[in-house]
Amino acid sequence: MPATFVKPESRLRIVSRRSSHKIVTVSIRPARPSLLDFRLQGDPWILALGDHTAGVFFDSCQLLTLAALPLDVEGLNSQLQALRHRRPRSCR
Repeated sequence: MPATFVKPESRLRIVSRRSSHKIVTVSIRPARPSLLDFRLQGDPWILALGDHTAGVFFDSCQLLTLAALPLDVEGLNSQLQALRHRRPRSCR
């Protein structure tokens, strides 16, 4: 009688590796809010620093330095105030 070959059952199981934790991708858009944005809470102003420079401050932080005479600072502050508190454009 012909013998039949029976393959012994294997106890090894091949499993593909996967992380048990789900990967979560968080993206944060870097945004620099405008000083003219009405939602921005705080007080910006321009201050003469000397040596023909002026600084733009927001609350207690200096944002930038620009070339300006001390005589220009009053006019620049009034322009900044006018720009921040203007009426928004109406939709037509």
